[in-house]
Amino acid sequence: MQQFSPTIAAVDSGDPKADPAAFRRCLGQFGTGVTVVTAAHGDELVGMTANSFSSVSLDPPLVLWSAKRTSQSFPTFKVATHFAVNILSSDQIALSNHFGRSGGDKFGGVSWKRGIGGAPLLEGTLCSFECRKAAEYPGGDHLIMLGEVERFVRHDRGPLLFAQGRYCMAADFADPTDLSKATGQAHAGGPMNEFMTALMYRAHGVLSAALDEGRHAEGLSVLQSRLMAAIETLPGRTLASLLPELFLGLNAAESTVNELVRMGLVEADASGGLTLTAMGRDRNHALHARARAIEAKELSGISPGEIASCRHVLDKLVRRAPTA
Repeated sequence: MQQFSPTIAAVDSGDPKADPAAFRRCLGQFGTGVTVVTAAHGDELVGMTANSFSSVSLDPPLVLWSAKRTSQSFPTFKVATHFAVNILSSDQIALSNHFGRSGGDKFGGVSWKRGIGGAPLLEGTLCSFECRKAAEYPGGDHLIMLGEVERFVRHDRGPLLFAQGRYCMAADFADPTDLSKATGQAHAGGPMNEFMTALMYRAHGVLSAALDEGRHAEGLSVLQSRLMAAIETLPGRTLASLLPELFLGLNAAESTVNELVRMGLVEADASGGLTLTAMGRDRNHALHARARAIEAKELSGISPGEIASCRHVLDKLVRRAPTA
């Protein structure tokens, strides 16, 4: 047996009962799709964002998800005979955050129709599964609900994904064994570099790996640095108002803010407005200085004119993007 000798120290480790926040972060490293599970009982409609969905069996067609026992909508899910799993598409981040919040009328202003058993089916989803509740199983602070799928629908859209506390999209991963061949094809006009999106994904991979080292040197995670940058740019805003700028999940964002407050880098006023502390501003400026140095190193050998042209094109693309 080959000896296990990790070269990089673990970021988190330990007993999940002693450090539940770190345990939750570790669970969040597993990438998933994003769903909104809905149900109805009489006139009561409920829906909640969940990534605990999983397929179980093809024959019979079974799926499962788990509902938090302390959620306000749990009693309705418990008594409902049916539920619907709405798998969100890549342009439905706002919908995910909307159903991720507690309380209030979640269906006002949302396009939907009733499915089997009255469970709401949301418009614009990637796919949906209408299920008869087949069984329930205790799962600690959650209840595992097994459903038999009675009808499914799939649309030609891209999936919304969630990993490491933030939303993301699916992208093809190049086979490293083919890179040398693909590079030759690209220089000869082949498909590898034919599309801007492919080039941007590859460039992002090159730069993000180097920037991760700078964040680690300042003792910050990706989520922490992203939140600090947003708070410095938009001081006094609440976390809820910052979410559309961050592409983060609500739970992950709340946990990250709490970490930054404990670290003395962020403070919140009585109304929830967030600002950086003096120490937070110093840490953010140090991180920016590292990022500028890293970027300059990675871009060395490329003329200022080429860099300016690239920035101009990317800025135009960003400005064309629809706002939430």
